[in-house]
Amino acid sequence: ALEVLTALRRVGKEPTVVLLDYNMPGMSGLETVVALRARGSRARIMGVTGNALGPDTDAFMAGGCDGILTKPVTASNL
Repeated sequence: ALEVLTALRRVGKEPTVVLLDYNMPGMSGLETVVALRARGSRARIMGVTGNALGPDTDAFMAGGCDGILTKPVTASNL
């Protein structure tokens, strides 16, 4: 996730959509969405989790996600 933030800074463009898995090495998806929102990102951020009705979903939404995708993610879910 730190790599995501670094890459976005380097490119200098705001993404339209960001998909973040809850469990990522180094920096969780939740920490990443909070960091993106703190820097003013207006991108649509979708949290990806295997726990559709669990604390992951609540935390993602409270952190600033626009929606949740549950695993497995399919083309029709997107």
